[in-house]
Amino acid sequence: MPTTQTAPQVLVRVPLDTDLVEAYEKQAEAQRVPLEDMLAIRLEQTVEQHDTRPIHFNDAERQELDFLLGKNVSSAREIIERVRRALSIAIKEGSTRTFLTLKPNLVTRLKSRCFEPDFEKFLHRLIREGLEREAGLR
Repeated sequence: MPTTQTAPQVLVRVPLDTDLVEAYEKQAEAQRVPLEDMLAIRLEQTVEQHDTRPIHFNDAERQELDFLLGKNVSSAREIIERVRRALSIAIKEGSTRTFLTLKPNLVTRLKSRCFEPDFEKFLHRLIREGLEREAGLR
């Protein structure tokens, strides 16, 4: 709960549109808290959000994202890491592993050209053949 809820230091009067107030009243009612506390909670939750293009997921969208990424995510950093892993492939040579992050449109195009049951093996074959071609072995 926000610190303003127990001992407010400053009271602010803000004119708000009726529809906006009604939306927050519904949220406050659902969480069984007074409207003022709900507004204080939302302000505290969003105080660091001053980006020009922030992204917000509602619960249904976050659940879909959790499903797609195969893990419950709770922060933007976690989402970025999960997407990076989903778009990365590991190339292993002996005890050395190199990770290569592919662009989503490249992964989509490669998947459309993969007629093998194992996409990972397909990628490994393409990489090996491409490297052999670069080295003049093909």
